[in-house]
Amino acid sequence: MSKNRSSKQQNRDRRKAKRASRGESNVVPLFPQSMTTPSSLIPAGFQEWVSTELFSADEVSVDGFTAQLEILLQAVAGVHPEFDATAWTMDDVEAMGSFLEFMIEKESIPVDQARVIAYAGMTLSRFLTEHGRWAGDPDAPAFAQDRLPAAVGLMMGTTEIGPVDEDAERAALMATEPLARITVLLGWLGDGRPTTPNRWLKPAAARELAQALGLEMPAGRTSMSNFAPLRHLWLYAQAMGLIKVNTVRATPVVSAAEWEAAPVQAPRNALTNWIDSMFPEDVDTEFSAQFYESLAAIIMAGCTNYANTRADIDGWVEKLGYSEVLVRALHARLASCIEEGWLTLEADTYVVPEALRPAVLPAIPQLGQMQAANDDALFTDAPIDGDLHVRIELDGVSPPVWRLLVVNSLTTLTEFHDVLQTVFDWENSHLHQFIAGGRRWMDERALTGDGRGDLHSEYDVMVGDILRAPGAQMIYEYDFGDGWSHLITVSDIKPAPDERHPEVLDGAGMAPLEDVGGPPGWEDFVAAVSDPRHPDHAERRSWAGLAPGQSFDPTAFDLAAVNRQLRRLF
Repeated sequence: MSKNRSSKQQNRDRRKAKRASRGESNVVPLFPQSMTTPSSLIPAGFQEWVSTELFSADEVSVDGFTAQLEILLQAVAGVHPEFDATAWTMDDVEAMGSFLEFMIEKESIPVDQARVIAYAGMTLSRFLTEHGRWAGDPDAPAFAQDRLPAAVGLMMGTTEIGPVDEDAERAALMATEPLARITVLLGWLGDGRPTTPNRWLKPAAARELAQALGLEMPAGRTSMSNFAPLRHLWLYAQAMGLIKVNTVRATPVVSAAEWEAAPVQAPRNALTNWIDSMFPEDVDTEFSAQFYESLAAIIMAGCTNYANTRADIDGWVEKLGYSEVLVRALHARLASCIEEGWLTLEADTYVVPEALRPAVLPAIPQLGQMQAANDDALFTDAPIDGDLHVRIELDGVSPPVWRLLVVNSLTTLTEFHDVLQTVFDWENSHLHQFIAGGRRWMDERALTGDGRGDLHSEYDVMVGDILRAPGAQMIYEYDFGDGWSHLITVSDIKPAPDERHPEVLDGAGMAPLEDVGGPPGWEDFVAAVSDPRHPDHAERRSWAGLAPGQSFDPTAFDLAAVNRQLRRLF
């Protein structure tokens, strides 16, 4: 196995182990992954304590964490020859903060590594204080808890969870959007509902469920797999073991009443897993690594008395050299967390409600984990910032089928897939992939093992990572059996307004029907349905569900209807 693939697998294994141990610890460990030999500057007993308290005897993680602490201690010893690692002065702490700020300013170390170094220093001061071994200035530990995270653009404080009233926690959990929808789903399922061979609800039932959830399913949508809110809820409920689905029927494993009366650990774990799914197991771009590291740090800080304000995060552009695109993307993702009900914006500050912290903290990745796994990552710069005007043409189809679409550059490929499914009226019942620059991206669930070297998860890649200039192209392939190939070409890039959803500006041609047999099959279908004298005319009209006398125009395209569906999607 290559070095890159081994690194990815180690990341996956660490996160799987972390998921398996949820509920056993209320402290979120932070660590990078590197190895070194402990120095004499590391106080005796600290490495053993870290191994037990933070890393469950994971030798690689322990060695990596102490290696980052060693960097900090050696830096202070270099300017304060009398420095004692168990007896910090206020000047020592200030030197630590100044060192981190200097290293970030000079780009000598990545910001993410600086944050881990800062946390290592905070952890050492905690260890010395808790074990009665602190011999320095009595005010230095508290100063370190403020000065070190501030130096790396955070105000983190402690991430230990205080006591939470169980009834208050249950009420707060069940009020979040994901869990409230689970309650509705279980009640609506009753004794069971019929499903398709692909294990989705039948179209009429899917529309009924959407109505029960207060969602407006786009007209003409025949599969819940092509309606993101229903699709995510359905897969989430199955992954949590709350419903059982086969090719005939879906049934609840627990009733709505049992779900609402379950021990608080059940809804707590459910929300933990929902939030965890927001973070990919590994990332392929430096921008995405920085994005998810920062997102995790903001949410973690929101569980403390040192939560980040919007102004704090905006200030990272100047203080830490973050791109404005990254900061905008962070605010947008945080807004979606607020909509889901487990994050709040209080006095312009991102705060996790105390009653939800036992569920939120275990879901947050460890700092240093969200590192780009490929040394030769395709994307090293931030995605471009703006609205992309793209022409999307279905290859090999006659009459021509094309759409002129405006989409924001920060749209992920996963979101772009939903947009394309809507724009071309597909049903999301087959696999898909994006292709550009000799690489391919697919739904993370479709990836098995390490796959091939050119195949990656689409989850954390943005459209603006790939399409960076007018004339840039990529291909979207859908249904590998029928082989629908969509050629996507950038025609223009314009400044993006604060709020802009995808919009189709123009287009032509009716999108082909699912499972018609690809471009050749569609051509045969159009010929048969359009000619009453064709021997397959009646059979093909019946297969397509066309009523007697109903017109069929392969050149038809309803711009207003498509945009209504896009607005419902977002």
